[in-house]
Amino acid sequence: MGAKGGNPVDDFIFGLDFGEDMGTYSGTGNTFYDVSQYQMSGSFVDAAEFTYSNNRYIEFNAVTDSRLRFGDGVTNNPQLSYQTDWSFFIYWEPQEDNGCYLFDKSYDNIDRNSLVYGYDSEAARPWNGNYRNMTEQTQTVGTLGSLAFTKSSAATNNYKAYVDGTNTTTVSSTFSVSAESRGVNFNKQPISWHLYNWYIYDRALTASEVSQIHNYVTSY
Repeated sequence: MGAKGGNPVDDFIFGLDFGEDMGTYSGTGNTFYDVSQYQMSGSFVDAAEFTYSNNRYIEFNAVTDSRLRFGDGVTNNPQLSYQTDWSFFIYWEPQEDNGCYLFDKSYDNIDRNSLVYGYDSEAARPWNGNYRNMTEQTQTVGTLGSLAFTKSSAATNNYKAYVDGTNTTTVSSTFSVSAESRGVNFNKQPISWHLYNWYIYDRALTASEVSQIHNYVTSY
């Protein structure tokens, strides 16, 4: 895989719709770049409301303007219009156990294709409109680790969760997520947390791929 500061997902480019690797941030300014081929740019609502540490992660603050948004809320980004097949991968560390939309596949909304934390005690899971039938995955405050969810259009056993590269939950589901594609946003309903890596795919990663990405993000 790519070296720190380069593209860390060279081996897994196929289907990568959006990626954030905070090790690639310059350390100055309020512009962040998506490491996928689409290279969306983003910024914090308030540039004073985040901290960059160790050339590796950003810390979100538990205030309203500590929100990172990509896109402009108007222009469609076709790569984000997936509905049935997708994957989330995050390498992160929660700093408090309160309800937060860590991410949503929209510029300024929630429940389009979200990852939430703290609505179940020290646990995270996707919420997608009215469909919330994925077992919460424990993510302990102060513990750095990876979390992934994969969803395919297969008939059964098609919705999976992984903690630190290991499959922990498999369920069968037929739901679709919103096709909204005007951007993405982090830290709606804010809490304090550290973000190292975040990837979205428009396909279901295999168990082997999840494990390999986990091994990569924990190696530098």
